Amino acid sequence: MHRSGTSAITRTLGLAGATMPQHLVPANPGNQLGHWESEPLCAFNDRLLARAGLHWISWHPRYLDWRAQPDYADLITEAAGLLIEEFGPSGTFAFKDPRMCRLFPFWRDVFTHLDITPVVVLALRHPFHVGQSLDRRNRILPGFGMLAWLRFMLDAENASRGLVRMVLGYDQLLADWRKALGRIRALSSGALAEPEAAMEEVIGAFLSRDLNHFPDQALAIEDRPWIAQAFGVFQGWSKRGESETGRRMLDRIAKDFDAAAPVFLGLIEPTDLLAQALTELDAARAQLVEQAAGAPETRAHSGMG
Repeated sequence: MHRSGTSAITRTLGLAGATMPQHLVPANPGNQLGHWESEPLCAFNDRLLARAGLHWISWHPRYLDWRAQPDYADLITEAAGLLIEEFGPSGTFAFKDPRMCRLFPFWRDVFTHLDITPVVVLALRHPFHVGQSLDRRNRILPGFGMLAWLRFMLDAENASRGLVRMVLGYDQLLADWRKALGRIRALSSGALAEPEAAMEEVIGAFLSRDLNHFPDQALAIEDRPWIAQAFGVFQGWSKRGESETGRRMLDRIAKDFDAAAPVFLGLIEPTDLLAQALTELDAARAQLVEQAAGAPETRAHSGMG
């Protein structure tokens, strides 16, 4: 899910030896240390989402059977070509894009087509913090952001079943990145080398506690039972590994979420228009403040004439 520490995890993998994309999404005020994701692959994923009637933060249950699409083979070929262009012949690379949470059935076919064995790292951050971060960066209502968190996590978990995978908490990465990296290294059969001392210093400096912008805020999600229950499952998995009981609970939540979504879908979509309106309102306010600050000087100047 967006704002879940995926950039920090991916950069750590890069510093540990995984190949990064050739064309990175530029850093910006919302992510000053970089996103560490491929710009061409993100654009491709946006196209796929649009075909399904979704956008980058959509949470409603709209899916496509990609294999039933008439241009499925062409899409697979295009996606495979982009992967090769971005990562070259590398044996181990880090491919990150939160959009893949909703598109993983398609990408799983791409990996099969290229004979790639993926190791899936499901990044976990408290949904309240995700909602707060989306509100600050994109002016997306926290309640909407937490619904998106639920959808992305449920989709990613379901679509990656049967693969080698783990749940990694953002707080776990910041608290002990060596242990987190060791878990990933073990899952990938040692594909990543243990970083040397000099690189350990670089990783440690990168993963400063400053990355966690909401460490002391209340984490109230008890009034959102689906979100609280799903987070409890994923948090347990991040510490103790997966369980069939947890998978059954996630399936039940997904079924209920899908059934209820159409009832209130139109009440809180879309968010991009709200963000645009608030940005324009801020610009208008700034202009008024600037004009008010200059008004006395203008009057004084006019009186001297």
